[in-house]
Amino acid sequence: MELKNNGKVIGNLNISAKALETIIEKNISEIKGVKGLANLPFDFKQYILKRSNVSKIHFEMNSGTVEINCAISIKIGYSVKKVCEEVQLQVKNVVQNMTNLVVSCVNIYAVGLCTE
Repeated sequence: MELKNNGKVIGNLNISAKALETIIEKNISEIKGVKGLANLPFDFKQYILKRSNVSKIHFEMNSGTVEINCAISIKIGYSVKKVCEEVQLQVKNVVQNMTNLVVSCVNIYAVGLCTE
């Protein structure tokens, strides 16, 4: 992303995937009902393409927007739907506010239920 001052380009800003992961992980952990991040479901296509590292958050940049996929474990006794909706909203807001990136969508995978 270009940094501008009075319309003049003064440099570039690059945000690492690790920085985005940290921002998201910190904010997700504060949502009621979320136990924490979990590993994303196995993606055979990624495995074939030799990208077999297991991750909890995946980003895809498309035409200046970012698509975010993350997996979470939810505490038993909380509504899965409500928790996932809250995570989607929180992730979108925090990424857009802290990085100025446009978030096209946030896909949440509820992959586990855990006790307190």
